[in-house]
Amino acid sequence: MARMNGIGGELLPDGCRGTAQVPMSNAPALEVSGNPSALGSGHGAAMAPLVQFMIRDFVGASDRIFETPQERIRANLTTLDRHVPQEFREEMQALADAAGVTYEDILALNTFLDTDAIVESEKSYCINLVAYGPATTDGRLIHARNLDFPGGRLTAPAAIVFHYRPEEGNGFLSVAWAGFIGALTGMNEHGLTVTEITSRTPCVSPEGIPLMLLLRMVLQYASSIEDAIEIIRSSPRTAGFNITLTDGRVPEAVCVEFDAEKVGIRRARKSLLVVSENRLTPALAKGQRLSPSGVARHIRAHDLADQHYGRITPEVMIEILRDRWDPIYRREGKSHNCLCSNETIQSVVFLPEERRAWISNRSIPAPDGEYVEYTLAEAPVA
Repeated sequence: MARMNGIGGELLPDGCRGTAQVPMSNAPALEVSGNPSALGSGHGAAMAPLVQFMIRDFVGASDRIFETPQERIRANLTTLDRHVPQEFREEMQALADAAGVTYEDILALNTFLDTDAIVESEKSYCINLVAYGPATTDGRLIHARNLDFPGGRLTAPAAIVFHYRPEEGNGFLSVAWAGFIGALTGMNEHGLTVTEITSRTPCVSPEGIPLMLLLRMVLQYASSIEDAIEIIRSSPRTAGFNITLTDGRVPEAVCVEFDAEKVGIRRARKSLLVVSENRLTPALAKGQRLSPSGVARHIRAHDLADQHYGRITPEVMIEILRDRWDPIYRREGKSHNCLCSNETIQSVVFLPEERRAWISNRSIPAPDGEYVEYTLAEAPVA
């Protein structure tokens, strides 16, 4: 089953059905519920034209956007598919059937980060900043995130906030695009938040669970940071990624840095955590190709957090995400050295303890757009 909204982040009452004719610019949220087949068919039926658009204009333009030829993307799909949990295969097949595309198309869409990372063409310029305890005005944990990647202007019409209510596991929000069942940015009913940054590494393998599906597993089945770490650590992995995890109930924030072989854990210090594409845990940092722009953004985010220490609010976090100061050239700009760049396609501030989020994902740069409030009511937990 699928339900679409028409205004802000409020979901339509039960009985209202999303259809392919609803213009997505007026429907930035989609609720799907039920078993894997119902999740996929509800998604595909509601957004068929935009799923087709994403396959044609995003995956189909991978050689231009990501410098990854189509044949390289398709070459790894069979191997990656072997590691996809069966429930997600069922969901992707139902989505493909309902949207009028192939299973391979949906698999390619949900594994593009892995295939790009495997051929080492992915360039990531995201930033995460978490503050809580004495760093914020009232002690609440605030998780802020800008997501950058090339080709974002192509994906903007298909941007969506999914509200998942699966038959098994946790309910959760996922900030993504039509056709994605995997997660890059999300929050579940336990108040666990999850965000991703690609971190280039030579230690890669197609013999792993695709990254976005691994994070979907975390959102759907983890109830704590330690649960999430165990899911990541015990799973075969494809490439290098830095994952920010927070739990507003504790409060706590960690960065899980990993590649196909190793996992490192970096915890917040002085109630602050900054995460860029560079790895900082010793086992992962050794031998990495350091990103100068990542260093610049890391320092700038820390400087701004220090300036506002003790006075950080969601509004302050949004202003930090909008920051355009280039620390390398020491001027205003929108380069990848800045927290807000011309390729920031998603900007999110989570208040996980309250299951709330402010999300801007309909314009580029996203921090310049309107932040819409979404809520995820806490479901009863046994």
